[in-house]
Amino acid sequence: MNYKRIFTLCLALIFSLAIFAQPDQTGTEKIAAEKAAFIQNRVKLTPEESEKFWPIYNDHAEEMRANKKKTNRALNKSAMDLTDAELEARFETLLDVEETSAKLKRTYFNNLKSFLPIRKIAKLYMAEKAFNREILKKIRERNNQ
Repeated sequence: MNYKRIFTLCLALIFSLAIFAQPDQTGTEKIAAEKAAFIQNRVKLTPEESEKFWPIYNDHAEEMRANKKKTNRALNKSAMDLTDAELEARFETLLDVEETSAKLKRTYFNNLKSFLPIRKIAKLYMAEKAFNREILKKIRERNNQ
């Protein structure tokens, strides 16, 4: 696998999740609405597909956010103050989170596959990557001002 590509994708996901975790609820709702519109525009879901898709999509996003929180707690700045055994346990937690993430993604894919054509699933993944790139671009632009 191309680890550089995986790292970049994970970084984009982390940044997009960080934006969703902001305390300004209206900002979060705005981004979620923009993302939903972006995905709908790119994937072109039918009304029947949308009815099935959005509950699965939202549940998956929530499960991934909950799983990601475990990563944030596992390694932080104070991790270097831990004993070697404690630090090793934290890495075990990180590996568990990655395994859970892979299982969640597999379940999500299988759920989508049950009612969406594979080409629409591919468009979904590409739309999410494109949306994350746009979010990162906006963050960079905001930070450079």
